[in-house]
Amino acid sequence: MKLPNSYGSVIKLGGKRRKPYAVRISKLVEDDTGKVKRKYTYLAYFSKPEMAYTYLAEYNSGAVVPEHMKYSDSPTFAEMYEKWKKYRKSLKNQISDSTWRNYEIAFHHFSELHDRKFISIRTNDLQQCLNAYNHKSQTTISSMRAVLKAMYQYAKLNEYIDRDFTEGLVYEWTNSTE
Repeated sequence: MKLPNSYGSVIKLGGKRRKPYAVRISKLVEDDTGKVKRKYTYLAYFSKPEMAYTYLAEYNSGAVVPEHMKYSDSPTFAEMYEKWKKYRKSLKNQISDSTWRNYEIAFHHFSELHDRKFISIRTNDLQQCLNAYNHKSQTTISSMRAVLKAMYQYAKLNEYIDRDFTEGLVYEWTNSTE
């Protein structure tokens, strides 16, 4: 039976077993050399294939997990900002209005990334945006840094991404009055 892409699979394990049918999902993992390899995670084992397919269907109808999130369903940079902003405003300790204005300005400096899928943005893309505005004030640079770090922390916490790409960024400010 052909299942949809990124859905998972049911396989029959070899040997004489009490529960020979396994439900597994796969995800792509990058190793130390930079090669991408497929890694399987086994979720459960069953004695009959019907039970395994039922489990897989129930598993996929539940909450979205990164292994099964379709690229088309992943949020854009702008959508991720809105999700983070909503989350941040729901917290007990509030940010002042002037800080939010600075964050909005900083967010607009990333306009070339707004329509890109958040999971497809890499360190180089972020660094290019930062470099384009390194002649602005230190407040602007630090606001851009704060927005990026907070968005990536939120995305990693909610399992939209596996890796925080803000760790390797260089936040330079070049004083244009010299």
